[in-house]
Amino acid sequence: MKNPSIQYYNVFAEENSSYHLSIEELYLYGLLSMMKNKQQVTITNVDVIHQFSPINFFSREKESKQRIRQHLLSLKEKEVIHFENETMIDNKSLLIISFMNDLKDDSVGKGVKGFENVDFVKFNSFSTMMEHYIYFTVKRFDKLGGFTCDYKRWAKILGCTERTAKEKIKEAVKKQIIYKNIGDYKDEKIKNRDQKKQEKNTYKTIPFSSEEKSFQTKKVEIVQANKKRANKIKNGFHPDDYIEEIKEAMYFFKTYSDDDGDVFPSAEHYATYLKVKDNVKYREPSGLEKEFIKVAERRIDYLKNNHQFHVEFEEGRQLYEEEKGINESNLSDEFVDLLNKSLEMDNTQKKTIEKLINIEEIF
Repeated sequence: MKNPSIQYYNVFAEENSSYHLSIEELYLYGLLSMMKNKQQVTITNVDVIHQFSPINFFSREKESKQRIRQHLLSLKEKEVIHFENETMIDNKSLLIISFMNDLKDDSVGKGVKGFENVDFVKFNSFSTMMEHYIYFTVKRFDKLGGFTCDYKRWAKILGCTERTAKEKIKEAVKKQIIYKNIGDYKDEKIKNRDQKKQEKNTYKTIPFSSEEKSFQTKKVEIVQANKKRANKIKNGFHPDDYIEEIKEAMYFFKTYSDDDGDVFPSAEHYATYLKVKDNVKYREPSGLEKEFIKVAERRIDYLKNNHQFHVEFEEGRQLYEEEKGINESNLSDEFVDLLNKSLEMDNTQKKTIEKLINIEEIF
């Protein structure tokens, strides 16, 4: 069964349209739509709307209901909804609300028409009305390659300052409410400045494919991946399987014999030893790693004159090199692409890539 959804007209997020709704107006429209009966009419009052809303219109109840009343009248004035009450609405006034259909605006650009659906589950997932508004604004363009917009226009759409718009969009991207494809640099330079112009960012509510991602986006993702990798190494972070691997290898390095006879480390255990040594090359080892290295090296010193030890150790080294190569192959491919494209970069961009390569070599 298809999830029930709210039908938002595309003109609601067009800043130059007479149908343009504010952040709170759009959220109220969504609430009223969710409350429709089978006749596609909403029968309610301000008290019910206030109680029904997952997000308050204001921290204090009195002001919250006052805003709801104001927004109801505004939606009616913009001819988005209709109800019989004129200008006086109290909290208990019965409202029989009908919705205008096929809203469009031919005066904006080449004309704006159509609608976008947002299902009830998604609507209820937003923690702020701003998130809800940003999501809808972007979702309209998912099937068209994304919503291309600079922060100056975002400010007009959201009805806030450019600085606030930038912060809110950044938060939405961080929470993966929307996804950003960073604009690439042009050959043309900014007037009176030794700096290249940059394309506008593009946004979607679904992740961009690798083919869609700009060069700048891929470059930033590599930096972020290396920072994350560096932080894991710096903080001694290890997943459970890594810890279990150390504990298992520790047993074979520490134990010389058991009920089944003599016990020796295998190639897999030497591979673990080499992995741990590599991991702690640029940081202090954790307690477990420190103990493991001490135990392993004591056993290695004990076996160093044994021919079989050298055979097993060499196999372990090859195993580790293969594992390391698999883990790093994807990242290395990205760097090859970056290096190929770096031939077309200016000196500033090349220095950025060189820094990235240095990070990769270290970690």
